[in-house]
Amino acid sequence: MDSNYRLKVGIDSYCFHRPFGEVYPHQYKKEQMLTMQDFLAYADRGNIQS
Repeated sequence: MDSNYRLKVGIDSYCFHRPFGEVYPHQYKKEQMLTMQDFLAYADRGNIQS
């Protein structure tokens, strides 16, 4: 593999569907839900670029 190859990982809305309260019948609801501010703080701590 070329050593200049870079893998970019993205965060889309499906990655966080359960913490935002969107659960399917076979899933359990998270004990603590995320707010948009929580998510943005998480992304900022991870140095996520938009």
